[in-house]
Amino acid sequence: MNHIKKKVILLVLFHIAFVQMRGQWTPADNQSAIWFEIPQGLEEGVHYAKGRIYFKIREERMNALSEGGSLKEYLQSISAQSIRLFPQALKPEQKTDAYGRNLVDLSRVYVAEFSESYAVKDVMTQIKMTGAVDYVHPNFFVMPENEDKIQFTPNDPQLASQWHIGHINVPAAWDISTGSPAVIVGLPDGGTNFSHADLQNIAYNTADPIDGLDNDGDGWVDNNRGWNTGSNNNNPQY
Repeated sequence: MNHIKKKVILLVLFHIAFVQMRGQWTPADNQSAIWFEIPQGLEEGVHYAKGRIYFKIREERMNALSEGGSLKEYLQSISAQSIRLFPQALKPEQKTDAYGRNLVDLSRVYVAEFSESYAVKDVMTQIKMTGAVDYVHPNFFVMPENEDKIQFTPNDPQLASQWHIGHINVPAAWDISTGSPAVIVGLPDGGTNFSHADLQNIAYNTADPIDGLDNDGDGWVDNNRGWNTGSNNNNPQY
C-alpha cells in the first residue's frame, strides 16, 4: 500500500513539474495569435538583417518594457536595446476612422537591436513565448526582382538638374521598383505646378468634377485636382 502511495505521489509531482515546465514555453494568454514565420530558404545576413527585430507590444501589456516581466527580462538577458519605432506616435483615441477602417496603434511598435551572436529566429521565438507581443518579425532586405532592374537609369533629359534625385538616393530605389500604374500616389507638399512638363499626364479625380458638389462623397467639394489644406480650398496650384 505504501509502495502504491509513493507511486501516486511521484506521478503527481511529475505532473506538476511538467505543467510548470510547459508554462515556461507555452504562452497560454497568446495561443490564438497568428505568428509570422520566416519562409524557408531565407538566410540571415542575406535576406534579413542580423541583430535586429521588430515587435509590437500587446495593448493589455503596455508596460511590458517599463515594468518587470518576461519580455523585459529576456531582452536584458541578451543585452538588447529596444526603442519605439515611431516615437511621436500616439494611441488612437478611437478604434476606427470615419469610414469604419481600423486604426493602427503605432505607439506600441518597437525595434530591438542585439548582438549578432544571437540568431534572429531564436530571439523571435523567445519573444513570442513571453506572450507580451502581438507580433515579431525580422528586418527584411528588399531585393531586386531580377538582374535587369539593377542600375536602372531613366531617360529624362533633365535628370542631372534634379538635385534631390541623388540626395534622397532615388537610383537605389529604382533598382528595386520603378512603380506601377496600379499605384496611386498622393503628395502632401507646398503645392503643384500643373504646367510642369513632368505633370502633363497627372491623374485627376474624375469622380468629383468642378460643379460645386461633393460628387464622390469624400467630404471635399470639387477636389478634382486635390486639396489645398493650407487655404482649405480646391486649388492646390503652386
